Amino acid sequence: MTASLPLPEKRKPLTRREFATLILSQEGKCGCGCGKKLQPDRIIDEHVVALDFLGSNDLSNRSLWDADCSKAKTARDLAASAKGKRLRKETGQGPKRKIPQPVNFAWPSRKMESRGWK
Repeated sequence: MTASLPLPEKRKPLTRREFATLILSQEGKCGCGCGKKLQPDRIIDEHVVALDFLGSNDLSNRSLWDADCSKAKTARDLAASAKGKRLRKETGQGPKRKIPQPVNFAWPSRKMESRGWK
């Protein structure tokens, strides 16, 4: 019997209060550490530890990033996320049906091989 892997949480959007709390705690700067000032039309809500890596939707795991910085993080996370989904068997190609084994198949005996029959 195989042990089942825990499933990640579903993404939940930030409420206005949570958004305001994050923007104030980050002093209006990008959460990646680059120091960019966040522009209203270029803010992306990021999970520090991605949900597919069993991160949570808590504010302690959320951060507001600039759109350009977010692209790089998302690209890194997507490959690892796909692997996690394959391991949890959420995606991928598995056997469609059981392959039947021949019923009356027998390997040739050594006597036949010694006589030159193959």
